[in-house]
Amino acid sequence: MIRVTHISSAPFTGGAARAGLRLHEGLLGQNDVKSTWLDASGASHGPSFVKLPAPPSTLSLSKRVRRKLWQTPFEKLPSPTDTPFSNPNGWATIEMFEGSIPDVWNLHWVSWLMNWETVLPWMAQQAPIVWTLHDLNPLRGIWHYEPTASEQTEPWQSMEQQSVQQKRRALAAIPNNRITFVGPSQWMAGEVASSQVTEGFNAECIPYGIDTQLFYPTNRQTLRDICEVADGSWVLGFLADSISDPRKGMSQLAQAISRLDKSLAIHIVTVGRGGIELPGNCAHTHLGPLRSDLLLRNFYSGCDLFVCPSLQDNLPCTVLEALACGTPALAFNVGGLPDMIREGISGMTVSPVGDAKALADAIAELLGDRTRMQELRNSSRQLATEEYSLSTQANRYHEMYANIGEAN
Repeated sequence: MIRVTHISSAPFTGGAARAGLRLHEGLLGQNDVKSTWLDASGASHGPSFVKLPAPPSTLSLSKRVRRKLWQTPFEKLPSPTDTPFSNPNGWATIEMFEGSIPDVWNLHWVSWLMNWETVLPWMAQQAPIVWTLHDLNPLRGIWHYEPTASEQTEPWQSMEQQSVQQKRRALAAIPNNRITFVGPSQWMAGEVASSQVTEGFNAECIPYGIDTQLFYPTNRQTLRDICEVADGSWVLGFLADSISDPRKGMSQLAQAISRLDKSLAIHIVTVGRGGIELPGNCAHTHLGPLRSDLLLRNFYSGCDLFVCPSLQDNLPCTVLEALACGTPALAFNVGGLPDMIREGISGMTVSPVGDAKALADAIAELLGDRTRMQELRNSSRQLATEEYSLSTQANRYHEMYANIGEAN
């Protein structure tokens, strides 16, 4: 029996927590794995789900941590930023984990929680660590993705370098065989070797899993009826936790739509917090945030094409969910998106990244061939079931845990 303890501080409105929890659920189906989820987000999901203590403050976490822990006072920081950032001096203490030492720790998105210089080396002494990378933060100083040009200024650059050095000091105290980084995409796994922080540590690529018994093709007409889609119109779907997040590319999608021939009847359906104005040459329905997998299943199934125009991304759960529901996807050729979106099988990726014209041309090309679109619906579902099932992911992690245990 392998005892695995997952640790996460990610909110369940985003993809990181959902992806991590799916791995945990997949492992619960393994006979010789005991999987426990330690959560610092305040959520609760059942008997194998343990809440960690909340930050010891009534202030918002970001302000409390920044004011107390940054060498530069919080008030002097330029704010806000579009690119998420976090501090390696998290609120976690060793005492929070002393009663739950497993055979393997599996860290997920632990930003603002993990204290790199105290808790991380202690954990590595107790048991080997697998760190599933949901974004770039463990490989960078403060940033979760590449910051914009306007964010690469003082004091941000100073903070980035301070944090890189702090993380390097923490990892220097840990033998290389005690941490294995896992990139869900080939791109993310490759970033481990090129990082100033993690160079010298092992990295594996194990994609996310999706419950294909939960996400599957349903009646396409349901969404069309809800959104009052006109007969003959194509339904394009877009989903992001925050639609206004520039990294998710909604602005590029809007520009692409404005370039399409008006004879191409399109109805855009968007899901997420916030919103954006779209050009007048298409119908648009905004459904707001959808927290139910049942509602999401009907959303994906009703779309003819799911568009994920991210400018940076790892292996977004939204694309896996769409493919499992038999909906092909379109994206820029960036990050881990080409891993899932394959020409002639599950959709199309385009370059250069951020080019609205390339995106518009791809939409017109795909929607101009109904026979091809039906073929893509069938093969998208097949790809999801054959390569991205929860059992496939759980089996690969199980094998990795066992190998790590033997090596340590």
